[in-house]
Amino acid sequence: MQLLTENLNLILSLLLLILCLSLIWFFFIPKKGKKFLIHLLTRKSEIERIIKKKPHAKDVISFWSSLKQSQHFSKIVTTIGYGSFNSREIIEEILEQKKIKNDQLVEKRLKGFLIQIHLFNETKRKLIGLQETSYDCKNQEHEMHLQELWCSMKPDTTFERKSKQWSKLGFQGKDPATDFRGSGILGLFFLEYFSKKYPEESKKALNDSYGTESRSFYPFSCFGIQLSNELLQNLKKTDRLDSYLLMKKPELATFFTLCSELFIKFNQLWKKKNPENLLKFPSLFKSFFSDSIKNL
Repeated sequence: MQLLTENLNLILSLLLLILCLSLIWFFFIPKKGKKFLIHLLTRKSEIERIIKKKPHAKDVISFWSSLKQSQHFSKIVTTIGYGSFNSREIIEEILEQKKIKNDQLVEKRLKGFLIQIHLFNETKRKLIGLQETSYDCKNQEHEMHLQELWCSMKPDTTFERKSKQWSKLGFQGKDPATDFRGSGILGLFFLEYFSKKYPEESKKALNDSYGTESRSFYPFSCFGIQLSNELLQNLKKTDRLDSYLLMKKPELATFFTLCSELFIKFNQLWKKKNPENLLKFPSLFKSFFSDSIKNL
């Protein structure tokens, strides 16, 4: 009995020691220190561990983060971020620098990571390009997208380039082009995507946005413009949306799909909260957006 008690005490002491060491590991040892210790224990670099472990959707995020943090790969980071590149040359450089033995699986995974990251950077650049491109009334492509938006949302109403009817789509005046001044044509491209890919949901949101005697209205199109702009601003400032796009398919449609889903959720929230007037919109949107980003 005494021996059993001593063994139990020993086990509890060991568990307590492990717990203490774990707490020290997570809270007091910096990230670089952890990486160094793991490297000493495994004799493998972080990149090699990522490549050779069981595949996971987040691996590409870890790989991209490791590349960006390494001084040796600054040129590679720039190369795959802008323009075309030779994947074989980059793979060989990574393998040589990290002393990783090459095989078909390693090369396949590295190539997949590089393509995914390149597509992500291309998508990010296209989105920023849309945001920085001002709406031009003389540009036939811009005008065509505006007409497509109208026809998708108001198929039974004749299109007029300048009309009071635009206010029924949630624009501020007779000429919708003026509402794109702050965020380029990004908002226009999103609204068109939303109207075509989510026809029922977008029309329902538009109808809900009108408001009634018992429910406040909000400007449908102006909100869509603000939402897409805020989301891209967040993408440029933080890594959270970088991670989202890298784990998904990195293309414009992925970004616009996320915008569409957030639009639908906000419309549901607006109906549920039923604010007394439009003055409540900024604070409600701010809290909604913050929570949505955290939950990505």
